[in-house]
This record gives sequence, C-alpha cells and structure tokens, in this order.
Amino acid sequence: MVLIKNILNNFFRKYPQLVRWMADKQEIKIRPFKERDLQEVYAIERRSFPNPWPKFWFESLHLQNSADFLVASQNEDVLGYAIAKTEGKFKLWKLQVKEQGRLLKIAVKKEARHQGIGKSLLQAIIARLIERGTTDIWLEARTQNIGARKFYRAMGFEEKKIVDDYYKNGGDAIIMAKSF
Repeated sequence: MVLIKNILNNFFRKYPQLVRWMADKQEIKIRPFKERDLQEVYAIERRSFPNPWPKFWFESLHLQNSADFLVASQNEDVLGYAIAKTEGKFKLWKLQVKEQGRLLKIAVKKEARHQGIGKSLLQAIIARLIERGTTDIWLEARTQNIGARKFYRAMGFEEKKIVDDYYKNGGDAIIMAKSF
C-alpha cells in the first residue's frame, strides 16, 4: 500500500498539469438553487451585468413557486445560474391560454464560459418549463450583446421585436422567443 502511495505521489509531482486537468474534468451538476449559493450567484451577477439585480430579488425568486432557479456547480462551487418563471395562465373568451416561460436571468462565470455550461443551464430550464406545461419561452437581451444573441439563436430562439429604451441606461432590448 505504501509503495502504491509513493508511486502516485511521484507521478502527481512529476505531472502537475495532468492533476489540474483531471480536477477540471470533474462533473458539472445542474441542480436547484440552495440558500448557501446566494453569495456566489450574486458575485456572478455583479460581474456579468452592467445593472445587476439587487440581492433580495434572488432571495424572493427562490421562494416563488412559479420560478425555477437552477445553478451549475462543480465541487459545490457555483459556475453559473439560470432563472425562469412561468407567466400568463388565463382564459381568454373561453379559450385556455397556456402558461409561457420567461427566462429572467442566465449567467456563467467568465472563467467557465465556452464550456457548454450556459447551454446545459438553458436546456435544464426549458425542460423544467415543459414539465410545468408551457409551450414557449421568451426573453429579452441587450441589442448590443451580440454574444448573447448569437447564443440564443444557436439554441433555437428567434428575434421577434426591438424595444427602445428598455433598460435604465437607455439601452434597447431585443425580445427573443422559442416554441417547443
């Protein structure tokens, strides 16, 4: 047993980059938000958006039955999050209108981007919305955020409408939607 331990220790000392690579390959989990995630989620929020939401909004969304709040984590470190909400279940002239989903937020730590985490989060959120009976999802993104628009188009969203002066700083938003 001591011999095996010595061999492994020597190997890991000789090849530290392999050890880092193996650590990086540990499984990323998509799971429901937990209260202990709040600080990390809020840190990602502040670094990802020019006008971050207040922390209490995350706390309140976590408690709403109509909201799905998921995080991507690796070794309990939060790498990203996504929040969606179901809206609009009502009757219109005896016609039942199904709920629709709205993607409120999605963000991934800068150092964890371009690894499929955002895609996994969005797919998981859509799956949750489908379980709730929704038939489509919509979102808004800054018109200047070309990266986000490209990501959403790659995920099957269509650009529907530009809303002038949507954001506090006067920025325009693009409404995007996807049916399933």
